[in-house]
Amino acid sequence: MSVSKRTVKLNNTVIKKLAINFILSTAMGVIVLLLLLCLVSSILCTMEIPVASLVTITTACTAFSALISGLIFSMLQGQNGLVLGFVSGVAIYAGIFLSALFSGALDLSSFSVLKISSIVIAGMLGGYWGIGIREKRRNRH
Repeated sequence: MSVSKRTVKLNNTVIKKLAINFILSTAMGVIVLLLLLCLVSSILCTMEIPVASLVTITTACTAFSALISGLIFSMLQGQNGLVLGFVSGVAIYAGIFLSALFSGALDLSSFSVLKISSIVIAGMLGGYWGIGIREKRRNRH
């Protein structure tokens, strides 16, 4: 069974679009994360926050950035919001995990499972939300 050149070209176009949208959405998620962490650090400079709550605050910032990344990715693709949000959440967590691993600050604990779960679920919610927004916009026109 032979595959036509048109099918191969179409598949390459789909893969290229998926890769570009993934890179754009992940970059936006990272930008949002950096902005949120800068905001948290400026708040830390002006007021005293207990050290125990910093892990929760940074996890919430990361989950919000995964939500934004999943939202953008699913809005750009227009389908499979939960899967795309899952991929966005895993990508954001993988970036943080690798940066912690290479900086020597890797601290695996039972809380790590909760962190990755909240980040991935937030990404999935963003993906679902992105499909809903795209559908509303399509039905309006």
